[in-house]
Amino acid sequence: MPMRLNGIDVIRRIIDHPEIFPISNDMDEVARKLVIKRLKTTRISLDEVKSICSALGVQNFKMLADGLSDRDAKAIVSKIDKENKEAKLADGPLQRVLLIELATGRAEPLKAIIKRAAAGKPKGRGKSEADAIEQALSSRAMQATRKR
Repeated sequence: MPMRLNGIDVIRRIIDHPEIFPISNDMDEVARKLVIKRLKTTRISLDEVKSICSALGVQNFKMLADGLSDRDAKAIVSKIDKENKEAKLADGPLQRVLLIELATGRAEPLKAIIKRAAAGKPKGRGKSEADAIEQALSSRAMQATRKR
């Protein structure tokens, strides 16, 4: 049975000897492909994208995201912000910005915003602000007219 090659060890040794292996351009492309492949996995979550951003560093993540194709940016954003239909319809540059904002924690997915807004609403049969205004305007005091 043939032995399995330890790819990580080989890559480390190649990196340690740049005079023998002039691969800087190749490594950039390999790194980009590895990260994009991970981002495009079918069940990636926002927490995983945030972890990737943290592991790579924000600046490296931004450069990778800026280099994404419109199709890849749409696929990734659609997975991590499923409820946001406007983001799915946005053009590529906006989707890349949203991806960066979500990954760095500067933006939240629409589902979290809706959940937080719903938590702030009064429970039970509380009146909405519009109902309260309408009731106040239709009160007896508001309908009274001054007679001269």
